[in-house]
Amino acid sequence: MKYSGAELREIRKKADYTQQELATRLGISRETLIKIETDSPSAVIKMEIVNRWWQICRPKLSHHQRGSFKLSLIKFFDI
Repeated sequence: MKYSGAELREIRKKADYTQQELATRLGISRETLIKIETDSPSAVIKMEIVNRWWQICRPKLSHHQRGSFKLSLIKFFDI
């Protein structure tokens, strides 16, 4: 399964992380993060990364932003 890089980029920006800051926290390179955010065909994103992305950014997001992310996951997984 794949999650939208644009949505992950939006979460990162709303959490006020630079690409380099979040990449460091995720344990990936900035270049890999850029590939994920731009939906590069060479970027394979596992749900583990999406989960860690969420865990890192969640504390900095508003209640509304957290709810929007949850709804987008529900829509993505059609549950």
